[in-house]
Amino acid sequence: MILLLWLVFVGISLILVVIGLMKSTESAQALIGFFFLFLLAFVVLGNNLEYHTGEITNTSYVYVANSSNLNYTTETTTNVYSTYNDTTGIFNTHRFGYFMAVASAVGLVGVLISLKGLRRREDE
Repeated sequence: MILLLWLVFVGISLILVVIGLMKSTESAQALIGFFFLFLLAFVVLGNNLEYHTGEITNTSYVYVANSSNLNYTTETTTNVYSTYNDTTGIFNTHRFGYFMAVASAVGLVGVLISLKGLRRREDE
């Protein structure tokens, strides 16, 4: 998955989590947000996070002799992506992926427990 797209999905998930946690009636958004964060953690764990490193442009020219109107130019551009996999730095991808998965799972369980508590209060 491309890094920019991954960041957009993380942003949308965090917005859903904030909406769901701020309003107790909108807990479904928090559940969906934590679930998507949990799924996005597996993208990081599987080393499938890619970022754009450049592009390769191949240009070819074809000149036809004795005619100035039949010159052709062909250009092809290929995007180059590299996989983000930091194993030695502070932002270790596996450590961050595990943290993200555990944090989203704890948040998901916390929302489920709070929903169970709300149901008990409504029954009384």
